Amino acid sequence: MPQQFEIIRVTPDDLDALMYVEREVFFELSASKETMLERMRYYPAGTWGAVREGRMIGFVNSFRVDLDFAPEEYGDTDVRKVGRPDGAALYVASLNVLPRERGQGIGTSLMRHILDRAEDDGIRRVVLVASSLSAPLYARLGFSRVKELPGFMHTPHPIFPDPVLMERKILE
Repeated sequence: MPQQFEIIRVTPDDLDALMYVEREVFFELSASKETMLERMRYYPAGTWGAVREGRMIGFVNSFRVDLDFAPEEYGDTDVRKVGRPDGAALYVASLNVLPRERGQGIGTSLMRHILDRAEDDGIRRVVLVASSLSAPLYARLGFSRVKELPGFMHTPHPIFPDPVLMERKILE
């Protein structure tokens, strides 16, 4: 039976551990360390990690955006362009769990944590881009499909097939 994990707030001191998970999941598509740090600066309460035995095994990374935020391509998600410290919506930029740790509820726990936090912070809408691999998880958490984003990653990629914009309303 897998050991339990705890969810912690990720700080810049945890960035190397977070980047290890990011690279293990997304390889050449990984966000840069600078991008992750910038996202954390825009919304310090938006990055949480799952830790087991002192080692990060997954994380969720998000930042606040305008209520009507709807990216068409990856470049539309640059926090320096679209991040809004007082935005009424939350963009979940990353939900990553180490491949060997999947299937244990880690991603679900991280998403539930960020959704609870969003509600506490008065966020009205949570938006993300899912792949055909991750969309079922988000659907179970109450997200609905908004539209297909065929050009989101610039070219089809086996790590992120069939991108789709999904949303969940938090507060009406």
